[in-house]
Order: sequence, then structure tokens, then C-alpha cells
Amino acid sequence: MKRFVDDLVAAIQMFYQDQGALIEHRVHERTIASWVHSYLVKLGGLCYDGLYWDCEYNRMRNQDPKISCPRKRIVPDLILHDRGSRNMVICEMKAVWDVGPSGRFCQRIRKGICKDYDTLRSAVNGCMLGYCVGLHVIFTAESFYMLRFERGGNLCVEPPEDFQTVERKYDIYNPNENPIFN
Repeated sequence: MKRFVDDLVAAIQMFYQDQGALIEHRVHERTIASWVHSYLVKLGGLCYDGLYWDCEYNRMRNQDPKISCPRKRIVPDLILHDRGSRNMVICEMKAVWDVGPSGRFCQRIRKGICKDYDTLRSAVNGCMLGYCVGLHVIFTAESFYMLRFERGGNLCVEPPEDFQTVERKYDIYNPNENPIFN
């Protein structure tokens, strides 16, 4: 599992290094997810031991829409799975370009983060999806923050209201300080 998370971190760092114009233009998380996916494929190939990274994947093994508990349709930003019965990693991404002077998230961003947390909790908590790990990634202009949800672990963590809360709970990555690129 560590390899997949390490590759995801490296792919996000490549996105920051190569796609500065997209960050300047404050693109949507779907654009970010598709670029991160392309870097994951570049790093690890199309398939990792029978597992695939897919973007915006909305189907279960029998072609039904992905349904979480309670019964809601979900379309994860990025997943690692075997396109059959084995779901490994689910990743929800949030681009946070604007924050008020107090560092607090606006209501729209907070609502989106809460929705992401609900999706990750239900996807990792067993239910029908049974992912092993859920990752929540917050993108800012300078760095990204990642929180890992694990089965039986920190599934009761509350969504952050501001960046001070994020910095206490998440692992912080600054692409400009990463030894991979120095």
C-alpha cells in the first residue's frame, strides 16, 4: 500500500512542477485529477500488479453505479482497483484557491470537504465498496495536504474548518522542498 501512496505523492508533485499555469488559472479538481492520473501512469505504467488507477470511475463490477452507504451514488476523483472486485485506494481531491483573511474556508469549500469526508468514510468503512485506504487531498497554490483514512482507524476525524486545523491533521507536502526534484 505504501508504494501506491508514495506514487500518488510523487505524481502530485510532478503536477505542481510541470503544470504551474493550471495552478495559476485555479482549475477544477477534475482537471487536477486527470493530470495526476497521467503522471501515475507515467510513474507506474497502466497496471500495478493487476490494479489500475482510474479517474472519475463510477461503476461497480456489474456495471451498476457505485453506491456508498447510505445509498448514494459516488464518483470518486481517483481510485486504485482491479476493475472487478478488489477496491484498494479511493482518493477525493479538493482545490482550495481562495481562503478568507482569517484562514477559514468559505461555506462552499467547507461543504465540499464535508461531502468528501462522508464519501471516504463510507467507502472505507466496509459497506459495499470496501476500500482499504481513503485519501483526502487539498490543493493550494503553494502546497498540498493529504489525510489518510484507514479501515478501523481514524474514520471519526472531523472535517477541517480552516488551514490551522488542516495543518494539524494532514501530512503537508511542499513540492518545492522535495528531494525527488532537487
